[in-house]
Amino acid sequence: MASSSSPCKLVSCGDNRHFMFRVDGAAIRRPVGRIVKETCEIGNGYTCEASLFVPSLLGERKVMMILAVTVNSDRAQSLARAHKVFIDMALLDDTKSPVLPPFARSVMSPSAAAGSSPKLPPPVAGSNLAASCKLVASRDHLLANCVKGGILAALCWVVFVSSSPRSPYSLLAHRLATMSNGRDLTDVCFDVDGKSFHAHRLIMARQSEVFRAELLGSMAESKMECITISDMSASTFKHMLHYIYCNDLPTCVKDTDDQSSWIFELQHLLVTADRYGVDTLKDLCEDTLCADITTDTVTSTLELAETRSYPKLRTSCLVFLSNTQNFAEVATTKEYYNLIQSYPSVLSEIRNRFKRPRPSLMLAPSTVTENQNKRPRLSPKLTPSADTKDENNP
Repeated sequence: MASSSSPCKLVSCGDNRHFMFRVDGAAIRRPVGRIVKETCEIGNGYTCEASLFVPSLLGERKVMMILAVTVNSDRAQSLARAHKVFIDMALLDDTKSPVLPPFARSVMSPSAAAGSSPKLPPPVAGSNLAASCKLVASRDHLLANCVKGGILAALCWVVFVSSSPRSPYSLLAHRLATMSNGRDLTDVCFDVDGKSFHAHRLIMARQSEVFRAELLGSMAESKMECITISDMSASTFKHMLHYIYCNDLPTCVKDTDDQSSWIFELQHLLVTADRYGVDTLKDLCEDTLCADITTDTVTSTLELAETRSYPKLRTSCLVFLSNTQNFAEVATTKEYYNLIQSYPSVLSEIRNRFKRPRPSLMLAPSTVTENQNKRPRLSPKLTPSADTKDENNP
């Protein structure tokens, strides 16, 4: 921690994840190349370091702030395998709110942050860089908007994500999936949209009560070697089968760049999971759809929620459409017109949401002057009485 005479302090907020970097406002006026920095131990062999300086590359009008997390060199390899470190930094204005542009932030490469470039300050001596980021802002902007009581403040936060190896359960699941793909000891086949999928009855029955009744109960399918499934695409069944074996969505589905096709497949997968009672997959699909609503997908998602009765998904779509800008983009499309023709209640509910008061407006800081505060209260408008009429018409 910095001493009382230090021009800067790095103070933990108590959880070793959030820090306040406070710098004497006079340090912003220092000449090019002068550095102020402070470090703070955050446990488990990690050190957080924040620094402020004026780099010669950017000229005298720019100030750079750097946040870095380093690890002691003797534990670098073991900690690198155990954790991934993500960090960020935000300047605070005189109301302690994050500052909007004109500042710019970029993530620094480890080689630059580690001191390979003479234009950047080196991190803690004898340590290795785990993560870093930087802020660049104009001196004038900082002095005008971010210095309060002679102090410049920035909020820093550090997130550790475990990078532990895959659990034995996960390894077993993928081995079982490999057995299914290779037809190793499989005892049932599903014919879906002209394609065959081989599986194990016990595994299918364990994940779905519907499959349990169908494959191990008294239904006719329990005696069949090949079961035909209609009203479903082969890709959707394949993705459900992958989830049943691996408890995860296939990588090809999660990592696709085509947002519309990804949402379209999730919608079908949600219906399929609901149909076969794979509740964990249903919840996963519904939560993902709620989080990934866009102006391109909200109409089809809302139509699905109305048709199949998914209240949580329906509410998320209506909240999205209650935003004026989102609604303006969607309301002119043919898909939206067809939706409200089929479900008129949707339009009524959206209108009602627009009419509701906005609580956030009450949280805005008051700009009313002292004299304006003393203005008389408005009395409710009264209906003229008989006495009033007599006074006006003697």
